[in-house]
Amino acid sequence: MKRLQLPDREIACGIIWLVLIVIPLIFSPELLDLKIKPESLRGLGLYLLGAGIAPLGLYLTHSRTKSLRIQTDTEKIKNVTDAFAKSVELLGNKSAAARQGGIYALDKIVQDNPEKYHITVIKIMASYIRKESKEDYDKFRSNVRSNFI
Repeated sequence: MKRLQLPDREIACGIIWLVLIVIPLIFSPELLDLKIKPESLRGLGLYLLGAGIAPLGLYLTHSRTKSLRIQTDTEKIKNVTDAFAKSVELLGNKSAAARQGGIYALDKIVQDNPEKYHITVIKIMASYIRKESKEDYDKFRSNVRSNFI
């Protein structure tokens, strides 16, 4: 099992927190004085506890936000892939309206993700046009032959 390691940014934040908050409190004149009041010691303990919990809370919030962002990006990719598959499926439909809807859906996908789907959609549309043109040409040719024979 791989151990989790903190990125350099979090380590730097921890060192800065240590230098700016903890070390000055430890070496404060009030603590170096031999007569420490219990109230000030209690307040200092609560302050250190709060100062220790705050970076942990920030780190946990950061890691949750990062994982949610990754999950959201994964869902977006999945939704686009599903829409792409459905659009290509619509191109094979017998209904002209469904085929036209598939073409518009592919156009929308290309507008949203041009770097990923542009070439693929061009190839699919070229293949679709070749297929439909050949079928229409064959039908036209058979009709012309039957009319002349």
